[in-house]
Amino acid sequence: SMNYYLLSLAIADLGVLLIIYPMAVLKYLSPFRWLLGKHACRYLYPTVEVFFGASVWSITAIAVERYRNIVGPQRYQIQHRSRVGTFVIIGVVWLASFLFSSVPLYPVMYYHPTLEICLPAMPNLLFQSYSIVLIVVWYALPLVVIAFTYVSIKKRVLQSVAFRTSMSEHDAGNQAALQASSNKERIDKRIWRQSNKTTRILTPLVILFAVTMFPLNAFRVMALIMPEYWKKSYYNLIIGQLIMFIMINSSANPLVYYIMSKEFKGAFKKIFMSLKDKDNFFKRFSCDGQEPLFHGVSDSLTEQTLDDGCLY
Repeated sequence: SMNYYLLSLAIADLGVLLIIYPMAVLKYLSPFRWLLGKHACRYLYPTVEVFFGASVWSITAIAVERYRNIVGPQRYQIQHRSRVGTFVIIGVVWLASFLFSSVPLYPVMYYHPTLEICLPAMPNLLFQSYSIVLIVVWYALPLVVIAFTYVSIKKRVLQSVAFRTSMSEHDAGNQAALQASSNKERIDKRIWRQSNKTTRILTPLVILFAVTMFPLNAFRVMALIMPEYWKKSYYNLIIGQLIMFIMINSSANPLVYYIMSKEFKGAFKKIFMSLKDKDNFFKRFSCDGQEPLFHGVSDSLTEQTLDDGCLY
């Protein structure tokens, strides 16, 4: 199931790079004008936060799944969530991201065609509430949930180690107790092996998210404290730094997948090889049934010519 969560995270990162990044660059080049027109203002601008929400909650879903497999009450019976269940969770993540971030903005987006201004025209109190919800739901709450899962798993590991040590010291002569302890230890080791792979990927993703998305959320807090911040001379400089951190987050995530996940690396190589084989297949297919244009030329030369490409 982790691979599907990583796929959801990759799609969110792709959305950031293909949609948010160009918009942010235009915002940096022209801070006080909207250059993409009326329809983009009303329908594209509100979708920006969807990708942030889907990204962080995909990471959180991985952490919760890891917690469920190690600490959950059914950890010894359930090994993997079904594919349908995983898809349902991913769908809920994307739908909730859309409902929380985009739906409140659609009715209030305002575009002035002459001044080329695009902004959410909502009362100040409503805008502050919306910003606080984004800070809490898109940043603080996911990090709290992830931290809770890490602490709980660490506590569970220490308890298991203490249990095995106690059994070894006090039940050295009790074969039944030793057998029960051995069976429990094998189950724990199997669960932890499955979790170690998740940990190698999840830890750098969480650290990367916490560090690179902190400036954006700090900027939102500053906007609540200083509503007229956009009039300051350093406003454009701040926007440029925010763009840099957001791009680092979305660009570095695929590198983490490739470095830490053997499955992701294998799938990437398989796709690359399939594209290469597909190219060779079409080249061979286009050459089928054609006769050499130059009769009397040696077979080796003809084969070499066909290997290099078809003659027409």
